[in-house]
Amino acid sequence: MKGLIPIILLGEKDDSAVCDALYLQLNQNCAKVSEKDFCWNQHADFLLVDSVQTNFLDAGGGLVILKESFCRHHAPKHLLHATCIFLSQCNQAAGFASECGLACLACGGSFDALSFSSMKEQMVLSVQKEIRRLDGTQAAAGDFPLSLKAGQEQDSNSLLLCAAALLMIHRL
Repeated sequence: MKGLIPIILLGEKDDSAVCDALYLQLNQNCAKVSEKDFCWNQHADFLLVDSVQTNFLDAGGGLVILKESFCRHHAPKHLLHATCIFLSQCNQAAGFASECGLACLACGGSFDALSFSSMKEQMVLSVQKEIRRLDGTQAAAGDFPLSLKAGQEQDSNSLLLCAAALLMIHRL
């Protein structure tokens, strides 16, 4: 049996847009645990953990996504060996990310690693610097057209966090 790569989403329970977007993109390769449901897939490569009791969670080499609703009380007691993805304009998330000691990927600002350069006719992800993915490969800097599966109305911040996660797990 292969290991699952955990993707832990931290923020308010009702803020499920990022989890829903990721689940839609990874559906065939994903299992999910949230306050609302548990979906298991025996062939899953990824385990989405959305806003459950986080005090005892550790990402163990996966991703930690600080949702737009993240506040410090959502943070677990410790996180080891993970990459943290956050929106730089969310002050509490940015502050926690800078203090947590994890590799971090800031999104959304003009000087951050990732942003959207276009969302009009074609969604384009702008990667400002070379990024090391979870598998150790490099994602080059540049602009990359995206074609994400359409789900419910997703706001641009949720889509950006979803795109950042997909980039980190080599699904873009």
